[in-house]
Amino acid sequence: MFSRELKWPWWERALIVLATLFTLVVWQMSVTSQPIWKVEETPPTFAEDAFYAQSRLLNKALESVQYGEFAQSHWYFLGVAGASYQDVFRSEVERIKEQFDTRFGTLGRSMMLVNNPATRTEIPIASKHSIEMALRRMGQQMNRESDVLFLYMTSHGLPNQFEMENAPLDLTQVDPKWLRETLDASGIRWRVIVISSCFSGSFVPALQNDNTLIITASAADRQSFGCTNEADYTYFGRAFFDQAMREQSSIETAFSQAQKTVSQWETAQGFEPSEPQWSMGKNMELMLPQLEQRLFPPKAATTP
Repeated sequence: MFSRELKWPWWERALIVLATLFTLVVWQMSVTSQPIWKVEETPPTFAEDAFYAQSRLLNKALESVQYGEFAQSHWYFLGVAGASYQDVFRSEVERIKEQFDTRFGTLGRSMMLVNNPATRTEIPIASKHSIEMALRRMGQQMNRESDVLFLYMTSHGLPNQFEMENAPLDLTQVDPKWLRETLDASGIRWRVIVISSCFSGSFVPALQNDNTLIITASAADRQSFGCTNEADYTYFGRAFFDQAMREQSSIETAFSQAQKTVSQWETAQGFEPSEPQWSMGKNMELMLPQLEQRLFPPKAATTP
């Protein structure tokens, strides 16, 4: 309106508009920490009742781990959900623990450690401290000659790093060396370790020994997929636990099926192959079939 009253030509009006936009863009780029349109972010909090509940929750979970009788082998399950900002890790650990308790007989011999704002007054948080205490307790309760640990860890990751995050807490990340030393200190002899995170194959060299089976969702230099708030499982978690472990009668055949399933999903989405890994020690090769008899009991013969 003002430019029309002054009878400015159209090209002068266009130049003024462009100059104004250019000035705004340059200014915005120079003060990226103070954007023109900024959504107020609420800083993460950790409520007082949750803070004081954590000690009680962890002690209760530790005390609930039952002793393994010498008459037979038992599986012990520990699930760890590392990152609090995506619900898929919590959902996955909760579902897999329930699967192990109801189908694989770990009820009374299982624990989960979860980083998620929704479970802070219900479930012990995951940290290096709580993992160490859980492994130590299980090692004390297990028959070390015949019982076996199934450790499942799910989160984001980097090479040689499993993410532990529960803002505003400042948690220390889990690395392969620490995890191996903590497992050794627990006295747990037979171990099945499954790690679902990007670059989780980088944990294999440090965790390898004659009595251990290690499964990872990806190779040491590859990402894994399916980490969204909308999902109940990651790609590998769904393929291995929710599908293959329900359909197969051995961990190895379940892993082979999961490998193929994940590959098909990744190809369909155009993702770079994650290349899940399998590494088993020579003693575990001999022991696993015996341990699996407890995990996958033979089906009763049907009479005609």
